[in-house]
Amino acid sequence: MRFYNPFVFFLQGLLGRSGFLVQHNAPVVCSCQDFCNGQCFSSGCQSCRPDVWSFSGGEKQCMDPGPLGDGLLCKVDLQSGSVTDDPCCMTDGTSCRLPHGECCSKGSCTTCPEHPPPKPLFENLSKVRQWHAGNNTCTQLSVTGMPVHV
Repeated sequence: MRFYNPFVFFLQGLLGRSGFLVQHNAPVVCSCQDFCNGQCFSSGCQSCRPDVWSFSGGEKQCMDPGPLGDGLLCKVDLQSGSVTDDPCCMTDGTSCRLPHGECCSKGSCTTCPEHPPPKPLFENLSKVRQWHAGNNTCTQLSVTGMPVHV
């Protein structure tokens, strides 16, 4: 007897769709509501390095588990396969695209209406990342709880 999990079924559907989109070179189109709630992802994206969020006001992004549980997502360079510092979803993104002419088109949610955030699928990253308020840095913690320098 197979166990049915609606969330797993949903993710399987998304992954199947992502595979189709990659094969046909079509980006995922993300709504501003999903983007502003950190719910957009595509097969051309991976977790950003923690130091991407090392700036004044970056604590929320540093600790955000993102849509897959291991941090907000950045674009992967298609030539090198390495994770860039660019956001996964952009207005003219190659793997994840934001809508033109809407509140989040420039990659910011400051002019977008507040939407109630969905129930989190993952807890924040405070067990694996550390925010240093004194110098506004985000670092990854090792298994021992000590910062890891990447």
